[in-house]
Amino acid sequence: MPVIVRKSAKPYRWSIGEAPLTAIANKEKKLPRNFITADGFGITAACRTYLEPLIGGEDYPPYAHGLPAYVTLKGASVPKRLRVPFVV
Repeated sequence: MPVIVRKSAKPYRWSIGEAPLTAIANKEKKLPRNFITADGFGITAACRTYLEPLIGGEDYPPYAHGLPAYVTLKGASVPKRLRVPFVV
């Protein structure tokens, strides 16, 4: 499975690596305790430093007449392509 490998924090550098899917699938990875404030409701400076390159910047939607211009889906039907019924 492709994964992001952090090479350095300053300057932020990364590369694409790989990891066995069995090491990732159906696994929960928790934040280190030093990333969560003592009251459990916030993040520490260490967490902010770690996350900032991943969440920095804004990507505002395009606007038209003061409102966000989101894409509107047509909702058009497509012809069936399965020869046998699909069973979940």
